[in-house]
Amino acid sequence: TEPESLACMADDKTREKSSSGGIFSLMAEKILTENGIVFGAAWGKDFSVHHVGINNTNDLYLLQKSKYSQSNTEKTYSEVKSYLEDNKKVLYSGTPCQIAGLNAFLDLELSNKISQDKLITVDLLCSHVPSPKVFKQYLNENYDISKIKSFTFRDKQYGWNPSVMKIEFTDGKIEYKDWNNDYLQKAFHPCLLMNKTCEHCFWSKLPRTGDITNGHFWGIESYNPLFSDKKGTSAVLINTEKGKDLFSKISNKLIISEAVPLELHKQGQLCGYRKRHPLQDM
Repeated sequence: TEPESLACMADDKTREKSSSGGIFSLMAEKILTENGIVFGAAWGKDFSVHHVGINNTNDLYLLQKSKYSQSNTEKTYSEVKSYLEDNKKVLYSGTPCQIAGLNAFLDLELSNKISQDKLITVDLLCSHVPSPKVFKQYLNENYDISKIKSFTFRDKQYGWNPSVMKIEFTDGKIEYKDWNNDYLQKAFHPCLLMNKTCEHCFWSKLPRTGDITNGHFWGIESYNPLFSDKKGTSAVLINTEKGKDLFSKISNKLIISEAVPLELHKQGQLCGYRKRHPLQDM
């Protein structure tokens, strides 16, 4: 059975804090209000990316916004196991291969399969992951990591844009870059920095690994301009009954939640193939 495909927008306040349509934030808030734990990707002090778990809404900002660098899941799979054994609700967001890894780990480690009923997984509509080493080198060569306060991919200061980055420095200075004047963007979009395993991704197609699939809805303005107000629109796939149940609990907070053809994704982020730049090895 193919998943239910939707175009969604959270309220403006939620979307201001999000890279796309704010759906992850609403799901995370729901789990946290039920005394659950939410796992996702967060920046480290050295601008490496790590998966961490949070248990209150004050820390939700750590997991919001896109981080275009491969995240280290650390010991979070074991932490999820412990929370499930304590009968806690858990929401875990990651790339589809990370969710596949979590599922495989829990299948091996959990003796009582019923305890997985409290787990809801969210896999991202992922293009590819670039090297964290390249990202750190870029920061050091261009800015000096010690002088950077925050780094935001896909900043919305001037409306949603796939390539605008915001770099805030410790002295208060702010710099905006995009693919017209930034070498990281020029290298990322044509897949020059792509992890080689992403070229033929086993997981970036149907069926999905998560209970819910979430990502930015590329090209939605061409399908229906009313679904794009330049503040961020999410593509959502409802893959399981657990995913459907959680989504129904946040639907009253959505300003748009419309069914759209699944075919809109099949030639792009559900095709299972993204070609590496032909000169990557050089």
